Amino acid sequence: MARQVRRFGAVLPLVVIAAMLGALRCGEPPEGGPDAAHDAGGAPGGQGGAAGAGGATGGAGGIGGAGGSSYDGGAWQPDGDAGWTLVDWAECKALYYAKNPEQAAPPLVWKPCEGDIPGCQRLVVNWSYGFPPLSLPSPFTMGVYKQSGKLRFSFRLNIKGVGNVMAAYSEAMKPVAVWRASSAACKAWRAEWSAKHACIVAGGIPPATVGLLPFDDPNGAPTKTIISAADFPITCNDQLFASLDAANRTFIRDLATNEAHEIAWPNSLVGYPRVHGPVALVQRFAFGPTILEAAEAWLWTKPNQLTKLLDAAPQKIWEARTDGATLAWVQVSATDTGDKPPGELWASPWTTSPAGLAPKKLRNVAPSGNSLEGNAMGGGYFVLIEPRTVTEGPLKDAPDHRMHVYRLTDGRHWEVVRFVDVGPSTIKPASSLTVPGSVLHIDEEEVWWLGVSQYSQDNWTIVRQRLSDLGPGD
Repeated sequence: MARQVRRFGAVLPLVVIAAMLGALRCGEPPEGGPDAAHDAGGAPGGQGGAAGAGGATGGAGGIGGAGGSSYDGGAWQPDGDAGWTLVDWAECKALYYAKNPEQAAPPLVWKPCEGDIPGCQRLVVNWSYGFPPLSLPSPFTMGVYKQSGKLRFSFRLNIKGVGNVMAAYSEAMKPVAVWRASSAACKAWRAEWSAKHACIVAGGIPPATVGLLPFDDPNGAPTKTIISAADFPITCNDQLFASLDAANRTFIRDLATNEAHEIAWPNSLVGYPRVHGPVALVQRFAFGPTILEAAEAWLWTKPNQLTKLLDAAPQKIWEARTDGATLAWVQVSATDTGDKPPGELWASPWTTSPAGLAPKKLRNVAPSGNSLEGNAMGGGYFVLIEPRTVTEGPLKDAPDHRMHVYRLTDGRHWEVVRFVDVGPSTIKPASSLTVPGSVLHIDEEEVWWLGVSQYSQDNWTIVRQRLSDLGPGD
């Protein structure tokens, strides 16, 4: 029997983690060579939305975006050569980029969410695809950056005749970079953006390569490359790279020195690090003989020092995040990492020293887990997903999650509106909804979330909700 590992409210066998590092791609079609167009497998080539879908919004930048794609709806097809070219900085020699990205991936089209919900737009699948149209949808493979009018949005999508690609989009919702692999072990797993760089991780089986590419020229020469022996990328910026290896050990690599440091405590599990400039927030889950005895937030700083930043004993720190100005966390009473209890939202001005904390309880908050996917912070807001399931009827046991947004200046609260199920099935119950599956991004303007069909969790969409349209809150 595979050894069990508890992480983030779930029990994952190591064989599952190993599969994530390699061949398991959650329904993705086989990778195709860069020179051979191929049918992207799976279900028979379904049409990605009706012809003309999204024509009214015409690929506009959406909420907070600049807008301006000339695409006018319909099923996108390339009409020229993508110019697939080997990514020469990656250690694995099976990753390619498109010299002409607009011939490798469609412009994005957004339409109003079903039900006339103010300020809500969702992504239209306007391309022909294998199954499913979006691949491995999670914060591990999606990235959103918004600042000073600039936007970068990266995610994986399946395109019929092209294959499975990682595409990055500008504020005009046109592709500015597209990567494609001829080997599952060499795909672009991560694409994270900062004001100056794109941090691209190529390869899911050792050795992985971390490349720092210019923000305005993500297909150009990298300013730095790092070869990493760890397997699975968690997160990175222009200074630090966090990853797991096949034994589920957690590492933080200093990109300036190329030194990798293992993060470990006795009788403990390590929460996924969250990097912020030259430091990282790391959670420690400490176990006694039978129960979770402590959950704390620690700060990793260079050259390799761990400092306990937050300890609410006997309560547990379920979430600790920062947007660079504020540190926020949820305190709960729990005895296991899988618990999903109600909690208390606390905040302090951001500090890298325990002596600099000025903790303030903002309010009680909805039940939540301690997952990377279920929480986010940015622009002075904190968002969490309240995990629920349907208790009766034809959708019994389906996800029935709620999403809650909290303003960190005063603790004001809003619940994000769910909407009619956009999955393609014609037999789904009329009561089926699109519910939040994970949080992708939040800033002072909007929250991005992954919408999951209650009827079939294989069906996803990406949603943008403007915060100013959520109403007065409470």
